[in-house]
Amino acid sequence: MNTMLKNYAVTQKIDVIDLNPIIADKNQVLLDKYTTDGVHINDLGYKLWSDEIKRKLRKYKI
Repeated sequence: MNTMLKNYAVTQKIDVIDLNPIIADKNQVLLDKYTTDGVHINDLGYKLWSDEIKRKLRKYKI
């Protein structure tokens, strides 16, 4: 699904925030420090997500 979404975004010229390279291992499993239950991200994961959103907003001067 992630690959399909990324490919679609590229064809539509849409920026994508992909946290998987940061918060998951090579098997797409969330790293323990970013999750409380192995499925949902924790405060640290949300902080990383927030930082990435802010970076995209700055990119477009929003």
